[in-house]
Amino acid sequence: MKTLLLYVLLSLQGTAILGMSRSRLRYSTQGPNVCAIEELQGSSSIRFFPECHSASSTLPCDKPSLLLSRRSTSSRYLDRTCRMPLNQEVCGQPTIVRFDCCDGFEQVNGLPGCSGLKAMKNLVETTRDLELNYAVQVAENLGIDQLMRTQGAFTWFVPNDEAFLNLPSKTIEELHGRDAIGASSSLLYHVAKRRVMTSEFTDDMFQETLYYDKSLRLNRYANGIFTVNCARITLPDRRATNGVIHAIDRVLTPLSNHGSVTDVLQGDPQFSKFSTALVAAGLDEVLREKGPFTVFAPTDKAFQAAPPGLLNSVMGDNYAMKVFLKNHIISNVVCGVAIVGPIDLRTHAGSYLNVTCEGPGNLLVNNGTITEADILATNGVIHAVDSVNIPDKAKTVVENMEGYGLTYFRRYLRPAGLLQSLSRSTLRPYTLFVPSDEAFRELGSDMLEQLSNNRPLLRRTLLYHMGGGKLSTHTFTDDNPLPALDGRNSLRIQVYRQNAAGDMGYGVENADIDVADIMSRNGAIHIINKVLTPPTEYITDLLQNPTFSDFLDMLNLTDPSILQVLQKK
Repeated sequence: MKTLLLYVLLSLQGTAILGMSRSRLRYSTQGPNVCAIEELQGSSSIRFFPECHSASSTLPCDKPSLLLSRRSTSSRYLDRTCRMPLNQEVCGQPTIVRFDCCDGFEQVNGLPGCSGLKAMKNLVETTRDLELNYAVQVAENLGIDQLMRTQGAFTWFVPNDEAFLNLPSKTIEELHGRDAIGASSSLLYHVAKRRVMTSEFTDDMFQETLYYDKSLRLNRYANGIFTVNCARITLPDRRATNGVIHAIDRVLTPLSNHGSVTDVLQGDPQFSKFSTALVAAGLDEVLREKGPFTVFAPTDKAFQAAPPGLLNSVMGDNYAMKVFLKNHIISNVVCGVAIVGPIDLRTHAGSYLNVTCEGPGNLLVNNGTITEADILATNGVIHAVDSVNIPDKAKTVVENMEGYGLTYFRRYLRPAGLLQSLSRSTLRPYTLFVPSDEAFRELGSDMLEQLSNNRPLLRRTLLYHMGGGKLSTHTFTDDNPLPALDGRNSLRIQVYRQNAAGDMGYGVENADIDVADIMSRNGAIHIINKVLTPPTEYITDLLQNPTFSDFLDMLNLTDPSILQVLQKK
């Protein structure tokens, strides 16, 4: 089959070129039965299949798939639009789009697109035509080839030749089976009992195989990636007379060989600290349930590298420990090969993990690295990471001040006698409006020195930035007074429209809230852009300044009663 010699380098232009937009493809200039293949530049093994344009059909994708392209407030990252947008790059490297004849079609001289219809063959011969020679050889050696020629319909997930190189001895033993006729060969684990096109794939779909009825886990991702047991499908939907072939990039092992997520973690010595903590928090039984789960599991080295004071504080508090552990668990199967750019994954703790990649195979999560990806379990997948991810809500307000660089306010807590109270999680929660370091510097050196040398003033100032309760901006109402902990004043909350798009803005007294809702285990922090000063005068007192004399005269001339109103509390 000839290949249409049209390559489009996506990194050259951001606008539509040759019938292609940033997110969709058009095939009107390509003719009928033309398929688009998006490839990583310089590698044909990393492929995406955005859409296929046929003269008689449209893309048959009415199944939900995992959406790994944007932050979602839901823990279920499902895309039900069935769109396959172009990625344009994979892990920072540009992709190209190649147009080729769709499966079963070929070019005919003088006719547009791919107008010729190719004759179909059985699964074995089709596999041979695809040059997946090692799998055919193994099937023939074991006598399985006759089954694949004459029976069906089957779906054969065929590992490419490279996948058979350097296999572990146990996998080779399973592959060749325990008897001469190959009935126990794990090659049959690659054969599903019916024809399954990738258009049928959905989130965490299971399909029985000919290998002792053991199941495969199939996943479809909205970025155009399809996986089976986290192996990437590199060439999908090659139809045969008795089934369909999907080429994959690795040899599969049965999920039942691995056990549950908890079993796998407890059986791997690199996760001993994480496993012990899961048991202490009662989460080990959760990870034995159906799932599916993806666990970004810190290794023992990750625990050793964590700040000991912070880690001990978290692990010494039952609530914080459980939140910390849940922050490594999400409710979908996210295979490593499905990560082609930055995504935010919502964890069981309600926080987000940012997962991205820098070059194929180099996966990052928050500030750490995934050192081993796609460790399979019956109810999910595990990725080993070299750092712990402690969410804000597992930390105290004091610990979060350190994490957000609020050094002035944090430094003043001890001389003000407030450090111990704010470091505990057993007392009542607090809402803190913490000025940024820049806000403190704007006070000037004289005022900063005065705060440092006057303990009562420092304590009153800090307490004026604090209220009771654990209040997020979701509970704020405009001009609502919040009693300050200085015992004398209230803090007035402002809620306003920030821009034409309708985004909400928040403030307290005369300060804007720049960073809101740092929810901690013993309170909430809102970072503000000014140091607050308790009011000491009424509006009418301030208007006595000569600067406002003309304004006062105008008030007296128009309506003197307004001044009486302004004198009220």
